Amino acid sequence: MIALVLLACGASEPLPPPPAETGAPTDSAARDSATDSATPDGAPFILGATHACESPRPAITYTESSAAWGLLPGPAPDDDHLDGGGIVVDDLDRDGDLDVVIAFWQSDLEVYTRVEGGFERAVVDAEGAQLTLADVDADGWRDLIVSGHKPRVYSNDGGALTRGKSILSMEGGVLRQLAPGDFDGDGDLDLYAPATSPDDDDARRDLLLWNDGSGEFEVDRDALPAEQVGGQAFLGVVFDYEVDGDPDVYVDNDMGPQYGANVLLRNRDGALEDASSDCACGLAHSGMGGDAGDYNGDGLPDLYLSGSGQNVLLASQPGGEFVDVTLSAGADPLGGFPYMAWGSAWLDYDNDGQLDVVVAQGDLWAADHEGDHFDAGINLMRQSEGTFEDVGPASGLDAMGSFRGVSAADHNGDGVLDLLIHDVVGQPLLYLSDGCTEAGWLAVDAPLGSRVEVTIDGAVQTAWIHPTSGFGAAGPLEAWFGLGQAQQVDRLQVTLPWAGGVHTLEGPLEGRRRVTLELPSEQAE
Repeated sequence: MIALVLLACGASEPLPPPPAETGAPTDSAARDSATDSATPDGAPFILGATHACESPRPAITYTESSAAWGLLPGPAPDDDHLDGGGIVVDDLDRDGDLDVVIAFWQSDLEVYTRVEGGFERAVVDAEGAQLTLADVDADGWRDLIVSGHKPRVYSNDGGALTRGKSILSMEGGVLRQLAPGDFDGDGDLDLYAPATSPDDDDARRDLLLWNDGSGEFEVDRDALPAEQVGGQAFLGVVFDYEVDGDPDVYVDNDMGPQYGANVLLRNRDGALEDASSDCACGLAHSGMGGDAGDYNGDGLPDLYLSGSGQNVLLASQPGGEFVDVTLSAGADPLGGFPYMAWGSAWLDYDNDGQLDVVVAQGDLWAADHEGDHFDAGINLMRQSEGTFEDVGPASGLDAMGSFRGVSAADHNGDGVLDLLIHDVVGQPLLYLSDGCTEAGWLAVDAPLGSRVEVTIDGAVQTAWIHPTSGFGAAGPLEAWFGLGQAQQVDRLQVTLPWAGGVHTLEGPLEGRRRVTLELPSEQAE
């Protein structure tokens, strides 16, 4: 057994605990230290302190700060590094600052605890690739799950990561990033397991892992429609497709023409059923990653899918279908094969109230794929009223490498989302914003699966608390809203999953702050 203690870093202002995932208790001691916990209507919202922007930047730019903050290059490259690229960003020890975990294929985990001036590094024995965060044992602390041939849970016991036993052994195959969700509504976080295998049809079939409530999992090989989930699944995007409060799954497959197209699995009272014919979203492409978010403000979740040769933007329609608007929106920065994108994530990097997209490109690298190594770039696709423009190089994202996972979170506390990008054979990149924005913002912490809506001057922005983004990346349970020129929110509403209730905070609510929905333990269960 290996335990890693995550050290406190002396945060300048105590923060409330992260919101409970389904079934997790609250921490009353930490709650008492929060700022301005009383709310006008008695709803269980904790209001953080506001943050002024004394010298707003005319445009957001980034400075690459990985070495300055203590992030180190990964292990020496070899042909097996194709499947690396895992990133976790979260306040694992609850000291008020974001910690980082980085995974390389079949190598030890690089665990970076935030300390004054940067990160402190430790190494945890592991064999895996992509990473997931989920409070699988319902103790209020998000646990680390490492995928691969033998996926394994590393229990977060009050800030100490302890290596647990393997969930299962994949003979002849690999489980990609395990995606958490309470699929049957029993209050425990289950796992969707996307599978790949070069030549074993059975090992290539996706699995459902049911949680018994204690963090032990039952492997269910029959819960999913076998003919539809036998592709080369690189990612299962867990999102609320129908906006009905229960988690659905969009499966993004690699080598779709050869092994099978993408699949939408719709949740029907805890059973995941094939809905690909209804959604018009069964793409047969070479998908690597993807993310769900409402980029056009209609309250429905849209999908951005990254892959080999092309990226795809699928806009959700009121009838349940998706429409491919990639070309009309100018949303694909790739120039065809051999260019390929791995990690991609929705974010509002400039806080203007419109979702943008960050895309991490990379090459195949592995010699057994008969591909030559080449350097690729990073795209920051800024949205302006439904169309996108790459502003990555102009914003300082000018590095070249073989990139995989990407995470967007505010590491330096200036009210702008920073970017952590995984280089599968080199130095992880940490792009920190160079200053704050005149535009306002609001960060909302809420339980996994919640729908969060903010109303600003009559317009509604919608986000969902979902567990993963892009390829192999997992971050905090938060919804980040750019407020544009507004500095306050008229209304905040959080709708819990599985008809768990609606919590509303009527404004005016000052922006530039974090708001946490903290549920009593009996409601969280």
